Amino acid sequence: MRRGRCQTIWTTFGIKMTRLSPMSQWISTCRDIRTSARFLRAVGPFLRTRLSPDECRQRIVDHLRDRDASFLRIVRSAMYGDRTSPYGALARHAGIEFGDVEGLVRTEGVEGTLGRLHDAGVRLTLDEFKGRRAIRRGSVEIAAGASSFDNHLPSQQFVAQTGGSRSRGRRMLVDLDLLAHEACYEFHSATQLGYLRRPKAMWRPVPPGAAGLNGVLRFSKIDAPVDRWFSQSPVRSAADWRHTLFTAGLVTASRLAGEPLASPEHVPVDRADVVAQWLARCRTSGAPGLVDTNTTAAVRVCRAAEARGLAIDGSIFRLGGEPYSPGKAAVLARTGCRGYSNYSMTEIGRIGIACADQDELDDVHVLSDKVALLQRDVRLPGGHTVQAFVATALARSTPKVMINVELGDYGTLTKRPCGCVWSRLGFAWHLHGIRSYEKLTAEGMHFLGADLETILDHVLPARFGGGPTDYQVIEEEHDGATMITLLIDPRVGAVDEATAVAMLLDGLAASGPAQRMMANRWREAGVVRVKRGEAQVTRAGKILSLHLQSPGA
Repeated sequence: MRRGRCQTIWTTFGIKMTRLSPMSQWISTCRDIRTSARFLRAVGPFLRTRLSPDECRQRIVDHLRDRDASFLRIVRSAMYGDRTSPYGALARHAGIEFGDVEGLVRTEGVEGTLGRLHDAGVRLTLDEFKGRRAIRRGSVEIAAGASSFDNHLPSQQFVAQTGGSRSRGRRMLVDLDLLAHEACYEFHSATQLGYLRRPKAMWRPVPPGAAGLNGVLRFSKIDAPVDRWFSQSPVRSAADWRHTLFTAGLVTASRLAGEPLASPEHVPVDRADVVAQWLARCRTSGAPGLVDTNTTAAVRVCRAAEARGLAIDGSIFRLGGEPYSPGKAAVLARTGCRGYSNYSMTEIGRIGIACADQDELDDVHVLSDKVALLQRDVRLPGGHTVQAFVATALARSTPKVMINVELGDYGTLTKRPCGCVWSRLGFAWHLHGIRSYEKLTAEGMHFLGADLETILDHVLPARFGGGPTDYQVIEEEHDGATMITLLIDPRVGAVDEATAVAMLLDGLAASGPAQRMMANRWREAGVVRVKRGEAQVTRAGKILSLHLQSPGA
């Protein structure tokens, strides 16, 4: 086998991807083991050092007060202190010096400065940030990959993975200092929404997914531990032995520290009745529970309770991973439950947290002590223009360095006073109507529209006939649950629908454990279905591989 950092291979589905050489795999494995070992050694002290209510408040207040200085530290380090940084190359191309940035912050604040940098070309599209497209500004091309934006902190401790079916997934490092800060958000949210001392459950995957791990650690940090950790993905996997060992080590380390975390237990998506029964037992005992999960999973739990005649009224669902739509909220309301949505991104952590004095169903406060958010017009291939979110991370412990990075989402950003704790702490900006303009989202799992192109344009036509415009994927909602429709033109002829669905999911799963976890979730939940019909056309007359609901629909 030829030596080298990586090799180009072709999967059995015809999807071109890269694979690390054996030597690089060995080096990567050793590095991840060392990183995980450092994390596990640090878990005990992290859990034993609880955050008091006063500490939770003061930490947030201090971060808000110091946000200008925090922003300048990040700019100095990431843009001007590292000659290899793409941000530095963008700033040099724009002719902007650090002194210019300092002056702008004094006169225009963080957001005003970021707006000026954005207009000068110091910005990244999501494709550029994820290393899928070269960074070009005029005649200048800047070499960069996804790892170019890693936050090289000495405290990086746990390796997780994000999705993206055209690569092995992006290595993400979960930092305990960031989790401690987000535990402060957890305390204030749990206190004002009334679930701090309720029984709590997570219905989130074990690693390589990070949401479940992050949740149990944050709750424990504020002395409000999670009682049950239900995982949609298997807890033990021979194919992903590193994360299996890590999860077991995490539980063991917490027990040795005298602060035991809930042991994860496998509850697949089609067994929502298990979670519903747990909520019913909590209610019977006089303390309705809280479940932290993705939005469609919450709908499944409420449907299971209805089907089995289980009383779960008074329960609370803390939601994320998918939009919280009126259809989903109606299903929760039928069982007497409440839902509150948050807004997060793996690369930056929490971006928005639920407002308790909502104007809109999915109203969240922008956590402006750790993120600065702009909106800029982005014209989509279908002809629509959306007010896209552009984010900058202000906390030094976020997994990625982000300066004016498009998030692939849009929505409504407003500034208004409200009656909840976040307003009193100084968080004045609100978001609602948050939707993606370039990724499929179902069961809390995300695949970018670009990830589908090879499968729809080449793999399915090679198997069943037709061409690229004969296959389209559509995200829809049915009775509160998000579904993915594979639309196939009738002119293609006879198609084995089960085979077509399997090929789509196998193609998405082909590149690594995180992608396999996400695709398996869709497979178990029966999220993907086939319809025969002509592809939906945008108002500009285009047929896109991924067709999302148009803005305003």
